[in-house]
Amino acid sequence: MASLGEEKIFAIGDVHGCADELQLLLERLPLTANSQVIFLGDYIDRGSNSRGVIDILLNFKNYYKMTALLGNHEAMFLDFLKDSTSADAGAFIYNGGGATLSSYANRQGKYIIPDEHLEFFNNLPLFTQTKDIFFVHAGVPDVSLDRLVPVLHRQILLWIRDEFFKSKFQWQKLIVHGHTPVDRVDILPQRINVDTGCVYENLLSAIELPGRIVHSVKKIKKTQPSFLHDEASQRIAVRFEGVVPVELKMNANVCLLETINYSEFGMLLRSKPGATPPIINEGDKVTGVVKILSDEPVSFQGTVIRIIKKDGVLQYAVQLSRFTQAQ
Repeated sequence: MASLGEEKIFAIGDVHGCADELQLLLERLPLTANSQVIFLGDYIDRGSNSRGVIDILLNFKNYYKMTALLGNHEAMFLDFLKDSTSADAGAFIYNGGGATLSSYANRQGKYIIPDEHLEFFNNLPLFTQTKDIFFVHAGVPDVSLDRLVPVLHRQILLWIRDEFFKSKFQWQKLIVHGHTPVDRVDILPQRINVDTGCVYENLLSAIELPGRIVHSVKKIKKTQPSFLHDEASQRIAVRFEGVVPVELKMNANVCLLETINYSEFGMLLRSKPGATPPIINEGDKVTGVVKILSDEPVSFQGTVIRIIKKDGVLQYAVQLSRFTQAQ
């Protein structure tokens, strides 16, 4: 946790790789040498230039008082970097992480994260506050702010949505957050939401406090799909090895499977140990849920394009036509 002084504060919502828009917004803010600038997390994923966003932040901190908070997407990225074969790593890839890796990658699909960037990601606090305002990525639980325990409440601070929005709890400070996209900065008595969905072709916004003045810039250009690709491979995107639980919906039945490898465009599945193999044919249309270890599983639609029998176990190659990411 960090604490701030009483200077004018600017809180900036989710950037998600929109480096050009971030640079433009920072140039337009009426900053002074005493201004405090707080970034509310989710600097990476989905947009095309996550690396550029971090470069901007690292340069910005040389000139202004800056606090950058941890978002759920940075948390997923750290999980991926810790173990790229884990189910947690699947959460990163299936929530737009391929775009982040692509921004750090060479033509052979090899990504290298500079040490300065790794240090940045590893030192992001969960929240910061002043005497009257509490800044956090997603929201807070129904407890007094002075009783928050980072280890205990981490997942809530990074992922909460509806319970926080519907809560009647009276926190002792104004909560300023991002995480859930809205059309315009949402200013309410108990909270302010500054995520205006720039990566979804809307706005990148900041709230100036204590005056509650909104500053926004429009999306400069349409977000283009970006993913980790190896030019030597015929696959659309690099496949990641690892076991991620998957529920496949077949008529009224739910079949339990797991990935052998996966990307944003396809996955190779097998039945979970002890589970009855599903009755699937090549060409079948399937729907299901990737049970990533976040609070928001990813649903998908796809086509079974190949069935392989290896070591007595059936494997199912599924080409994805759609999947719905968490925010």
